[in-house]
Amino acid sequence: MERHAAMGRRGKGGSISVLGNGFIGAGFRHRTSRTGDPQLHTHVLVANMTRGPDGRWTALDARRLYTHARTGGFLYQAKLRLELTRRVGVEWMAVRNGVAEVDGIPAAVRRAFSRRRSEIEAELEQRGDHSPGAAQVAALHTRQGKDYAVPVNQLRERWTDRARQLDLTPEHVDALTEQTHITPLTPAAAQDGHQQLASPTGLTQRRSSFTRRDAVRAWCEQLPHGGDVHEIEALADDLLASQAVVALLPYAATPTVGDVVRRADGRLLAAGSAERRYSTPELLALEAPDHRHRPRRPRSRPRIRPSAAHRGGPGLAA
Repeated sequence: MERHAAMGRRGKGGSISVLGNGFIGAGFRHRTSRTGDPQLHTHVLVANMTRGPDGRWTALDARRLYTHARTGGFLYQAKLRLELTRRVGVEWMAVRNGVAEVDGIPAAVRRAFSRRRSEIEAELEQRGDHSPGAAQVAALHTRQGKDYAVPVNQLRERWTDRARQLDLTPEHVDALTEQTHITPLTPAAAQDGHQQLASPTGLTQRRSSFTRRDAVRAWCEQLPHGGDVHEIEALADDLLASQAVVALLPYAATPTVGDVVRRADGRLLAAGSAERRYSTPELLALEAPDHRHRPRRPRSRPRIRPSAAHRGGPGLAA
């Protein structure tokens, strides 16, 4: 987020984007949901300021934060899966929307420990609307304050009792651990991943072009056991630099966040806010067929009969 979303806004109406020098923030690790179920997540409170290239502090361009928030979430989950695999040795189910379930946990158990989700689904059912917008409204409408007064030991006792009622015993949990170990991604496996993402069922399955953010999220979903952030970003950059991908927006025509210009007063400013987009050679060939092999139609010129010209018509002088 600091590398790609730390931007400031200056000038009239915030029309000038300035490259920032990171964030000032504090992270808060939470282990429970609002209904008291186990849910490991992290909140990061970021101050509305960043230091520009000229050393002057300026307000954040929050649009960047919203643009990259989903990608940051995918990377968070990928790193979390990696650490749980390293430390516990669990296996994972397929990654969907950046999130994967631990393999071997029955669906009934997951449902019983997702009471917050059940509240939202019940509200959606009552409203008769299951759209994403309705889900956001339902989440806010059913939102309750967290009870921070419950001791951790008491929470664990509640979770253990509920798990036993669902036949999720400590022995069952132990059997799910030490199942796997992290193996480095081989160059051949990385190449296979690139080919899959560049295929018609990959990044261009539902849209004709994509951005670097899309490539990062796609690689997160390619790694059930997760990965380090720098490794996933490197995989995405390797894909975009390969022959399987074509850049659509040249930097000279549409500046991107990484482009910087120096004004007459010496200030360094970001030249633009557009993201470079990419596609695949196969899709470009499909959408832009070779017109040279099509028969050319003879051009026809509009003609006016002499009799009509002599009579004069609408817009014609007699």
